[in-house]
Amino acid sequence: MDSFIQKGVTLKGVLHVKGVVLVEGRVEGEVFAADHLIVGESGNILGNVQAGYLTNRGTIQGDVSAGNKVVLVEKSHLTGDISAFQLVVEEGSVFDGRCKMLSKPTYQPKPETSEPELTAKPAAPKNGTQAKPAPAGKPASDTAAGNKANNKDKPKDPSASGVGNFFRQLFSG
Repeated sequence: MDSFIQKGVTLKGVLHVKGVVLVEGRVEGEVFAADHLIVGESGNILGNVQAGYLTNRGTIQGDVSAGNKVVLVEKSHLTGDISAFQLVVEEGSVFDGRCKMLSKPTYQPKPETSEPELTAKPAAPKNGTQAKPAPAGKPASDTAAGNKANNKDKPKDPSASGVGNFFRQLFSG
């Protein structure tokens, strides 16, 4: 995640952002997101949105234009028109508006060259106990390197990135 607007923050005006952006606060005005905009469960946008990818888990009141995909997650609300190449409307989401489907995507994600790996660190031992040694076999670094090598030829999709998986796990109930 490149930027975060936390719950309790209200921004008024025109917002231009790049990278993966999570909005948990309130934005009153136009939003121009060069890449992936995620509106969190407590997020609220009152104004038009233009993004490469949009994932809505909160509330948007305004027209949405996405160069590639719009995902309306369960319990999200969108009041306004949508223009996108792909539209995913999950059961339980509310969409009140019209939709225009693009004949081809106008946004392609950039190759992820500098995004840090999201890896879990082992928990520190409690009460002075010794940590258990790793099981025999391949070291964790070899396995991670092998997975990275296997994935380098696959096309990159922000909704399938480490950050995307992180947010899916974070927001899934």
